[in-house]
Amino acid sequence: MPEPAPFPYPLADEIARNVDLALCEDIGDGDLTAALLPARQRRRATVLAREAGVLCGTAWFERCFKQLDPASQIEWLATDGERISANQLLCHIEGEARALLSAERSALNFLQLLSGVASKARLFADLLAGTGVTVVDTRKTLPGLRMAQKYAVHTGGGGNHRFALWDAILIKENHIMAAGSIRQALDAARTVAAASAGRCRFIQIEVENCAELLEALTAGASMILLDNFSLDQLREAARINAGHAVLEASGNVSLETLRPIAETGVQRISVGALTKDVKAMDLSMRLQETTSANKPSVWEIDPACWKKALEESTAREEQEAAEIAASRAARNNQYFTVNDRPVKFVIMPDGGMDVLALNMRSGEFERDMGYLTRCVCHEGDVDELDEAAFLERVEAIRKDLSAAP
Repeated sequence: MPEPAPFPYPLADEIARNVDLALCEDIGDGDLTAALLPARQRRRATVLAREAGVLCGTAWFERCFKQLDPASQIEWLATDGERISANQLLCHIEGEARALLSAERSALNFLQLLSGVASKARLFADLLAGTGVTVVDTRKTLPGLRMAQKYAVHTGGGGNHRFALWDAILIKENHIMAAGSIRQALDAARTVAAASAGRCRFIQIEVENCAELLEALTAGASMILLDNFSLDQLREAARINAGHAVLEASGNVSLETLRPIAETGVQRISVGALTKDVKAMDLSMRLQETTSANKPSVWEIDPACWKKALEESTAREEQEAAEIAASRAARNNQYFTVNDRPVKFVIMPDGGMDVLALNMRSGEFERDMGYLTRCVCHEGDVDELDEAAFLERVEAIRKDLSAAP
C-alpha cells in the first residue's frame, strides 16, 4: 500500500493556537485543585485506550503538557494513523505533578476527539477498499477545530474537501440563481479564481438532476457535486458524464449506503458526519509512582536503567509489531446472529467488506448492508459466533426449512 500524501496545510501554528485557547479556557487564573500538590513533585502517568480505533492527535496532546512543563517527557508506544486495540497502552508521561493534572483534561479532549474522527474516517475508507472512490469531509466541523478535524480525517484514510471559503469555489443553488444560470455562474467563478492569486484550488458546481448535470458539462465544468441523487440517478449521471468531470455524491450517505453509492461510477463521496457526528474515543490517564522533588530519580543516577528501559521498549515494540502482523494476516470473515438471524461479514478479494444475511424463507444469503451498524455497535440481540457455530446454526435453519410442509 502506498504511503498517504502529506497533510497539505501547516499544523504547528494551528496546534499552538488550539492548545493555548484550551488551556486558557480550562485553567484561567490557576488550577485551584492542582495547588493541593507539592510544587516540585514529579510524577509518571500512562494513557490507556479503552476501545479499538485509530490514534490521532498526539501533537496536540504533547503540546498541552509541554506548555505547562517544558521539561515533561512523553514516550509514545503508538503513532498517529496506527490502528490500536482496546486496553492498549499508548504512552508514558513524566513531568511535574501539577502540570500533568492541569493539562490532563485538555490533552485527553484533543486525543479523544481526533482519534474518534480518524477512527470513523478509517471505517468509511475500509468499506470503500477496492472501489477507487474516496470519502471526503465537509465544512461541518466544530468551531475553531476545523484544521484539527480535517487532519484527523486525513490520518484515518479519508480525503479533504475545501478547507474553507477562501481556498476553493463551490457553486450551489443560490449562487446559480443569483448569477442567472449554470453557465454564467461558472464563467463568473473562473474570473474570480483567476484573480485569486493562486488561492483557488478548484471550482465545483452542485447540480440537483441530470438535466443540470448536462448543462454543467456543456459549460465546461470539471468537478460536479450530485446533490441527493438516488442510486439510479447516480448511475445515469455517470453514464452521461462518461469520464469528463470528477463526480461527487452527497446526501443520505451512511455506512449502509456507502458501498452501493461507490459502485455507481462516482469518484468521490462527501460525508458531513465524519466531523459533525463524532463519538470521542474512550481513553484514560492514570498517575503512577511518586518521584521526590529534591532527590534525583533512578533514571538520572543509574544509566543502566535507561539501557534496561530501552531494551524493554524495543521488546514491546517487536511484540506489538508481531501481533499487528498476525492480526492483519488473520483478517477473516466475521459471523453473527441478529435476533437469531445469521449474518456474516465477508472479506472480499479487493480488501473490501460485504454484509450477507440469511433469508429465513429461502435459506440463501442475501446482501443487506443494514446489518452493518447493528452488528458493529451491538444494537439489539446480537451475538458474535465462531465459524463452526455459525455454520451449525445455518444448517439447522435450512434443515427446518426443508422439513416444513
